[in-house]
Amino acid sequence: MTKKVFFKKDSVSIIFNEDSENIYFSTFDYEFRLITSFKNPNLYRRGFDNKVLLGNVFSNEAVFLEENESNKVLNEIYEDAIKVFSSKNFHIEMKAQSDEIIEYFIEKSKNTTFEKVVLDSENFRKLYKPISILPPDQYLAFYIPITEGCSYNKCSFCNLYKDRPFRIKKPEEVSNFLDNITNYFGKSLLTRKGIFLGEGNVFVEKTSDIIIAVRIIKNKLKQNEYITFEPENSFSGFMDTFHTKKELDELIQLRNEGINKIFIGLESGNEKILDKLLQKPLNTSNLITTVNNIKKAGINVGITVLVGVGGKELEKEHINDTIQTLFKLKLDGNDIIYLSPIVEYPNLTYSILMNELGLTRLTSDEIKEQTRIFKESLSPRFPKTKISIYRVDKFVY
Repeated sequence: MTKKVFFKKDSVSIIFNEDSENIYFSTFDYEFRLITSFKNPNLYRRGFDNKVLLGNVFSNEAVFLEENESNKVLNEIYEDAIKVFSSKNFHIEMKAQSDEIIEYFIEKSKNTTFEKVVLDSENFRKLYKPISILPPDQYLAFYIPITEGCSYNKCSFCNLYKDRPFRIKKPEEVSNFLDNITNYFGKSLLTRKGIFLGEGNVFVEKTSDIIIAVRIIKNKLKQNEYITFEPENSFSGFMDTFHTKKELDELIQLRNEGINKIFIGLESGNEKILDKLLQKPLNTSNLITTVNNIKKAGINVGITVLVGVGGKELEKEHINDTIQTLFKLKLDGNDIIYLSPIVEYPNLTYSILMNELGLTRLTSDEIKEQTRIFKESLSPRFPKTKISIYRVDKFVY
């Protein structure tokens, strides 16, 4: 059977089978790096490091495959794609990219082996430390860490940056790193949508130093033919509201340099939960002032709320105080409220404190119910603001 191929502007999709019971298609970037593959009923998402996240149309759950299973799945998908282009057994259904790039892709696919796929993932690991997390709407961002680690790194529930100390990169380091990763990405940059400045709390840097790094990035990316977004207005990153002190004039400066979204972890509006359980020195009044100043500066925000934190005993306080805190924020249709189910790691302080305080974990159904309460309480107050689920443990880059 002749396969259908769609050469889209940013990616290539191959339909191997259209039968509704056995539908099978895969999407690659123009460096022949697999992005996703669907084999009914399974959806596979591949990261640059060859990690594979398996989802299923009959379930909301997703799991990471073990390395051997990942390699088996990837090998089969790549073999199928390589056969298509080597045998020329395909029909072009869409051609939205230049002949030169299409020819490059086809030739690369013919010359690819699974050993080269593995080597490519190893090269990625040499360039990047593990990319711990991104907000869901930033999964396709071009990730550029101008800091390493987290400036606080003491939250009881978080293990994202425990493997590295916090440090701020020097301008020449940012420049050299950018040269290396743009070379690695190559035509894969066609799939990137905006720039995410890593890592855990990039805005703790001096505003003047952030601006230097942003200008280095903009100047280099302007010269790259595979960047399809506008670097002048495409930067985002994480900010805390206890270490980071940014006055309104500084936020306006950052907006003028292209910072268009800042992500902040509220976690809970209950200060007892924040202090005693999450060990996060967050003062909600500071958060409210900071977020509203961010909005005054013309920057959009993403606010994360932990669902289920504090268990059954603190559920009412968590829901009520969090909602009241959010109601004081001047959010609009360009902002996002993320509802993120608490992920508990047995070796972290949060789990120990839950046991010591005798708090009862919510079941998965109770987590879903709390999520529903948050959505139904917040939607009337923020009718234009997107309210979305944020699964921090289901992330691949």
